[in-house]
Amino acid sequence: MIKLNLGCGEDIRREPGVDWINCDINPECAGKKPDKIVDLEKPLPFESGTIDYVYTNQVFEHIRNYTELMIEIHRVLKMGGILEASVPLFPCRAAVADPDHIRFFVAESFTMFENPEYHPYFRGAGLFEVIKTEHRFNKYPNISVEESKAFFTELKVKLKKVVWAKDGNGKWSIS
Repeated sequence: MIKLNLGCGEDIRREPGVDWINCDINPECAGKKPDKIVDLEKPLPFESGTIDYVYTNQVFEHIRNYTELMIEIHRVLKMGGILEASVPLFPCRAAVADPDHIRFFVAESFTMFENPEYHPYFRGAGLFEVIKTEHRFNKYPNISVEESKAFFTELKVKLKKVVWAKDGNGKWSIS
């Protein structure tokens, strides 16, 4: 099994029986080196249909060319492959406080990549099926739960690579 950890930073992943490829644009983060230097604003340096699983944690909000990256992730994933991502959930303060964040996310930010019938003019429509969305908040010490939720709530999503096609009645479905 081949898994990509895109934008890994210092979160270098290893797992018995799994070939993790930890990717980052930074050649060293906190003394940890990624397996591969990858610029996520450019095409991914992997063959089509060769990756089983892609993981990103607090990465997409930094990407200018987000739709192109999603198309690239779809390209490198095997059919049925999984993309799991975590992003700050708008309108929490952490989503807008970081000056390096260039976009904001709500659950619909990922459903746009689903059924092309609902999004016929969006280039990325029909790439994925949303399997799971979850809102989580990180509790910070010495502040109330309400304040923690206001500061950092994240959206975790799990998407599956699919191919949508029209059936005999002209309706879109997963083929």
